[in-house]
Parts: sequence; C-alpha cells; structure tokens
Amino acid sequence: MTYEYALEKIKNMEKFGSKPGLRRIKKLMNFIDNPQNRLKCIHVAGTNGKGSVCFALDAILRSEGYKTGLYISPSILDFRERISINGKNIDKRSFSNLFDFFDTYLTKKVFKNDPITEFELTTAMAFKFFYDNCCDIAIIETGMGGKLDATNIIKNPICSVLTSISLDHTQILGDTIEKIATEKCGIIKPNCPVVVCDGQPKKIYEIAKNACLYNNSMLKKASITELENRKSNALNGISFTYRGTTMDTAIMGNHQFINLSCVFKILEVIKNIFPINLKNVQKILKKFKIPCRLELVKQSPTIILDAAHNPQGTASLADFLIKNCKNKKIYAVVGMLKDKNYEKSLKNILGIFEIVYTISPKSRRAETLDKITVCAKKYCKNVIPCKNIKYAIDKAMNFMNCNDVLIIFGSFSVMKDFKNINFDT
Repeated sequence: MTYEYALEKIKNMEKFGSKPGLRRIKKLMNFIDNPQNRLKCIHVAGTNGKGSVCFALDAILRSEGYKTGLYISPSILDFRERISINGKNIDKRSFSNLFDFFDTYLTKKVFKNDPITEFELTTAMAFKFFYDNCCDIAIIETGMGGKLDATNIIKNPICSVLTSISLDHTQILGDTIEKIATEKCGIIKPNCPVVVCDGQPKKIYEIAKNACLYNNSMLKKASITELENRKSNALNGISFTYRGTTMDTAIMGNHQFINLSCVFKILEVIKNIFPINLKNVQKILKKFKIPCRLELVKQSPTIILDAAHNPQGTASLADFLIKNCKNKKIYAVVGMLKDKNYEKSLKNILGIFEIVYTISPKSRRAETLDKITVCAKKYCKNVIPCKNIKYAIDKAMNFMNCNDVLIIFGSFSVMKDFKNINFDT
C-alpha cells in the first residue's frame, strides 16, 4: 500500500466525525496487546499551551539523548507531523505499513456499526510506532478534552499535565469552565503524579486537587515565580533564570513563561527516571522555536504567525502586541472556524489593528468570508474581505513600510494556507 493511498483512506474516515469515548480504541488496542501500556508517557491536556509544552519537553529530552516520541494534533503542512520520533516525522513507508497493519482490524465485525475515527486510528498508530521503535519516552497531546479523548487509553503515565484551561469545544465538553476542567481532569490516573500550570482560576485547581485526592495522585502546581529575572525582549524572545542558570530563548510572549514553568515542573517530577542537565536545556532553548506560536517568519516588515483561535489565545496575542510593538502600525490577516467562539476572540484583539484583512481558510469547518467580515467590522473600522490569504498579504504589503507589523492569526488552517503560499508566482 502506498503512503498516498493510506493517507487518502485515513482522511476519508473524517466522515465518521469526532466521537468522544474510549470503547472503540480500547477494542482496537486490545487486539494488539496494548503497546501504550508498555511506554513511559507524559500525557498533556488543556485548552491553550499544550502544544508549546509538548514541543518544549520533546526538544529538551532529546537534547539529553533520550529517544522521544511526540504525538500532536492538528498537523500543519504534512499529516505525518502528528507522529514523530526524535524530531523527525514518521517516514512514508512506516506510515503506510502501520495503516496496512491496522486496516485488517478496522473491518472486523465489532467496528461495523461503530467505526473507528480518524483520530482514534492515528492515536493507535502513534502508540504502536513509538513502542516498535523503542522510544524511551512518549509525549502525548490530547486531541480534545481528556476523559473521553482517545489518547486517554494510557493506563499509567509517568506524569499527567493540565495546561491552561478555558472555554472551548463547549458543544462537546460542556458550557462552563467547571465542566470543561472536569472533563480534562479525566486524564488523571491512580497513583500517577499530576502537574497543573500556573495562572489558572482557583476553581480549576480545586477540581484538579479533588481528582488527585480521589486517585491518590500527587499534585504539583507549577509556579511562574520559579523563573526569576523574567524579561520579554520584544521580537527577540524571552529570557529568565531557573535555579541559577540563565535561559535566553527564541520564543516570544509572556504567556510562554507560564508554559515553560510548567515544563520545568514536569522535568522535576520525572527527574528520577529522566534526569536533565540545565546546561543542555540552556543550549536548546537558545534556538528552540514553536511552529505557529508567535512564529517570526519575516523581518522588515515584520510578519508573525500565531494560531490564536480562541478567546484566551487572542487575549495573549493582543497582550504581546500591545507590549512589544509600541509605536508601530499593526495589520492583521485572520480566518476562523465556525465551531469556535470567534466573536469573543475577535473582540479581544481587533481594536489594535490599522487594517484587518479577513479570509475564509481552506477547511470544511471554516466560517464563511461574509460572516467573519461582518463580525470583524464590529471591532475594527477598516476591514477588507479577501478571496484568499495570498491576496490578503499582497494587499497588506501595499500599505506597509519596513517598520510595520503584519500578524497572521486564527485557525491552524490559516497557518497551513500561509506556509503553502508560493510567493514567486
């Protein structure tokens, strides 16, 4: 079976939609003797920050010589980005072989009326790939929620992690912060340590604390105060001191202090199994970048990508721009998905832009250009609808000079659209 054929078959599984619940993946993993339970896993859930935490953990642990598996979603340019070992995407042959292996199980009678979903299959593929390749540690990002997320098939993670939690996917996870936090705390397992990031509302800590007490699990609260001498160096990244070691990083945004304090707390929890040297961390953070999280892609004029697609994300982006782009004209290209709270997301940020260029990203879940434009006009007086992202960027560049800033933000589909642009045509 070719990679292209396997990928087409997997993408066709999108028609089954998102179906929360573990019964299907439990049946599937039982057929192959549950390799996920023989891996050392860090399991990460949250609304914002979980991608940053996962990427940082992966980079740091790799710098120590550990063989890491990383499972994330969504992908941006290449579907294979979801499954990687030591920073390299799964190769096409391994991908197609894995699909071929699982395909024999997908046709079993038990799945006839309750088919495996795309996310469940890729999750199963990731666990088998990491196990077959003898990964020292697997870093697993939940897709959505926690308790009923396919990744929650993990039985005994070496650490469960809760990054920043806010309202998102309310139609599935619940319409209050308490309901969503309870769902995400479903990844907490008996006798497994839990790290909760800083900056959470008190009620979220209480829900996590109660879940830990019920499961006899140790709760560790990350604290931004452990990162001393914190400085945001505008577009040159953030810096801080951790336990006497100065860390200069290439990542931007004050919210990353919260994510990195979470990372260091996780490393503290797992240090008896995976010890690290802060000097190696210091070296890796100097060049470490997170794709599509305040990613600087061009200077003079400045172009930044940020996958801020919910209210918490756009609030963080607005905070960064206000603090670090003073006396600059800021322009924006934005596209959102219709199942997100884009009204509040846009309200948080559009007032700081000179001109906003609206687009409809290439996604079956994309909000229409007309609707996103009408919404944007409530919060910015200069809104220009554009037929595609390249047209929007070309329009923006006609107004901009070398000192101005262009922010391209919204769904990951927008990020993909940007990275697929051929600027030579």
